[in-house]
Amino acid sequence: MTSAFSPPPPALGLAGFSGSGKTTLLEAVIAYLAAAGWRLGVLKASHHDVDPDRPGKDSYRLRHAGAAVTQLAGPRRWSLFVEPPPEESPPDLPAALARFAGYELDLVLVEGYREAEFPRIEVHRAERGGPWLFPDHPGIIAVACDEAPPAGAPPFLALSEPAAVAQFIIDHYPTLEGPMTRDDACFQPGPDLLPVVEARRRILAAAGPVTGTEMVDLRAGLGRVLAQTVAAAEPVPGFDNSAMDGYGLRAADAGESLRLVGHSLAGSPYAGNIGPGEAVRIMTGAPVPEGVNTVVMQEHVTADETTVRIDKQPTEGDNIRRAGEDLTAGETVLEPGRRLRPADLGLLASVGVSQVRVHRRPRVAFFSTGDELRGVGEPLEHGTIRDSNRYTLHALLERAGVEVHDLGVVRDDLAATETALAEAAAMADAVITTGGASVGTADHIHTALANRGEVAFWRIAMKPGKPLAFGHVGDALFFGLPGNPVSAMATFLQFAAPALAVQAGEPPAEPRTLRLPVAEAEPFTKAAGRTEFQRGQLEPTADGSLAVRPTGPQGSHILRSMSLADCLVILPAESEGASPGELVEVQPLTTDA
Repeated sequence: MTSAFSPPPPALGLAGFSGSGKTTLLEAVIAYLAAAGWRLGVLKASHHDVDPDRPGKDSYRLRHAGAAVTQLAGPRRWSLFVEPPPEESPPDLPAALARFAGYELDLVLVEGYREAEFPRIEVHRAERGGPWLFPDHPGIIAVACDEAPPAGAPPFLALSEPAAVAQFIIDHYPTLEGPMTRDDACFQPGPDLLPVVEARRRILAAAGPVTGTEMVDLRAGLGRVLAQTVAAAEPVPGFDNSAMDGYGLRAADAGESLRLVGHSLAGSPYAGNIGPGEAVRIMTGAPVPEGVNTVVMQEHVTADETTVRIDKQPTEGDNIRRAGEDLTAGETVLEPGRRLRPADLGLLASVGVSQVRVHRRPRVAFFSTGDELRGVGEPLEHGTIRDSNRYTLHALLERAGVEVHDLGVVRDDLAATETALAEAAAMADAVITTGGASVGTADHIHTALANRGEVAFWRIAMKPGKPLAFGHVGDALFFGLPGNPVSAMATFLQFAAPALAVQAGEPPAEPRTLRLPVAEAEPFTKAAGRTEFQRGQLEPTADGSLAVRPTGPQGSHILRSMSLADCLVILPAESEGASPGELVEVQPLTTDA
């Protein structure tokens, strides 16, 4: 369960007479949809006094003693028994669906509620007999049967092919109009679950460098993306120099007593030549005098104020850094598309570069949506929450090296949403929103985007962060991130951050990952179906290597476990978790040096 404010998911019913095979079909369809990554709920109406509990069990005794609500909490599942007052009427369909709110379900499959108006697939079996429902029954969108339906029937599905029924649901999911619509933490989802890699490929293909470059001083270049090729105007180092403190001499003179003729210091070189039988005291970085072809470290020398004796036979070239050993004159130092790091600035300085041409920083405007959001300095009324996403996103954007424009919180109002989108797109190269909790927010954003931009609504086969919207608003890229805090961070890191890097001038690239073992006694658990990005923490092992362990609860609303994380552990869709010692893919969250 992710949020007490999440709206219920949409519903699809199976309608048919008893004995037509509804439950058998439903069982098979659920298996296919679950394998495709869908998270499903099931609602079965009953006209009987259903009691799945058994007499003699503790829960049964406590319930019948008068407990109004009883929860059975186990390690793999939990159950909630609610005893409504005898005078209370059974819930109608909207009330029953409301009980599913907050569980991040894609769809609730319903048996029963014959009189309710919502989409259904009719299940008809010839040997069972009975009339067809579709002419008069409300909401029939297809028939699954084992005989040809009469003329005028909606789309026909073979009852013996549950895979085809499941595919029909996948293909028609966007058109389902249940009694309640779904925000899905930001947007109405599209028909398919896109794999993470494919979603990122499409986003990166749509992104491109922003126009404009500028010259900046070298000290202002950290984190900027180079827009020019830099070549060395001079060799580095510019002269032969000593790699350590010692004595410079001719290698052939080793073994003799040599005359000490002077000193060569960094910044104060020895001016003369070194002849046979002579040596010079030399320090690290000092120019090597003419005639010297080896430097002997001082630990291998016996010396006084005037003479030197070499205790170990040297080789020509020992401990001498040759001119141009690092870079030769004219050699390419750095190429366009390089995000400048501290070492790069030092490298550029070493060849005399004082200014560099870099790409303009992308401008990114972002805002949160929702009447329930409050700032850190505002009081919280019942049902309101702190807008933590704005602080997280501002920090992520700052770290991405973009120019950040925080437009605050936009309330659940269509005109205000359209105004915010227009204002954001006018000033920015990319627009990012995080969704509110109410259905109204989703409706306003959907309508505003339809009016202002071109957006593909995607459902990503990932957890956390399945709902994501990507497209354009004006000329700006648009990212609609989920409202749950960890989902917003996960989708930003996997999709928005790589696209912003391309806008900044870097070449398209996948996030960098490592392969590390899972720490002892700290398994990662998941169900097959979606790629999961679980929060992890690196820790040293007894042999000095690294392992990774989970940081705690992995719910998409639990920000503390994200705060403790220094990496994300990527568990593929088919995975059912990772045991201690098993190698997993790890995405570090730390920045480059």
